[in-house]
Amino acid sequence: MELEVIRQDDHMTHLALSGRLDLNAVEEIGLKFTATAVSRRKPTLIDISEVEYIASLGLRMLLTAAKSLDR
Repeated sequence: MELEVIRQDDHMTHLALSGRLDLNAVEEIGLKFTATAVSRRKPTLIDISEVEYIASLGLRMLLTAAKSLDR
């Protein structure tokens, strides 16, 4: 699993994920993903077009980030 920061400025955060978003990937990138996506409190675009598989824990990671950004 790879996490690429495409854009990170005062207006938005744009991230791209690629590979398999399974248990190992969530453990590997979960903290960095949350820190990058949520902590800045900016609109966030997450490109998952290169993700081959999303496990339920991967969905949970994405939904938790979305809920945190919505607050």
